[in-house]
Amino acid sequence: MDAIESRIADLCGESHLPIEIPEIHQIASGLNQREVSSRLPWVRRLQDIDKSLGIYGFIVEYDEKEFSFYHSLAFDHVYRPIKYVYMDVCYTFLPAPFSRNLAENACAHVEQGLRVFLNATKTGIAKPKATLGKLLSLNSDKIGYDLFHKIDTLNKLVYGRTKHDFKIAAPREQLLSLVESLVIYFVSRRIAVELLTECGVANQIADDLRKAENGQDGVFIGQTWSI
Repeated sequence: MDAIESRIADLCGESHLPIEIPEIHQIASGLNQREVSSRLPWVRRLQDIDKSLGIYGFIVEYDEKEFSFYHSLAFDHVYRPIKYVYMDVCYTFLPAPFSRNLAENACAHVEQGLRVFLNATKTGIAKPKATLGKLLSLNSDKIGYDLFHKIDTLNKLVYGRTKHDFKIAAPREQLLSLVESLVIYFVSRRIAVELLTECGVANQIADDLRKAENGQDGVFIGQTWSI
């Protein structure tokens, strides 16, 4: 196990995920198949884990012919990165080559969740163009220590490198495996849920989700693709 893999494993343990890394290996293997129909049970397992992590603010419909992703209109900026994760998982010829994108979008979900937290609590500074690292440095005293530590680790280990500091000479530091990216996704989902819950926004998202599931228009935004 190299240093990056070890730190991702540590982050997984610190986040108290309802899934162990060996099962994530199984899910990654199941997802990484060329036949869309063969991915179906593994996408559903991914969805089950998503729902177990807390409020999720999106609905995924996926079968052998169509892929649809509907997410909260009011929090479009928070859930759009999750849509891109599911597109990489469901809609690409193989998910593994898109692992780096998957991890980057998972971290973007945390970044947008942090902006919502800062705006909702009105306790910190949420500069629109600030990077996640800058947001953390500006608001280190506004976020609980454990939560700050997890976001900071995620940013330094993954997001800062994959988004801002790609180096061809050191590809291992940027090119994550599908297993590693799925770990980062689950960790990011857990962190974002914590942020949205602490600032009270999760209740609003839960109400929107119930309205959308009951067929109310104008609450969710989405698009359907033919596979």
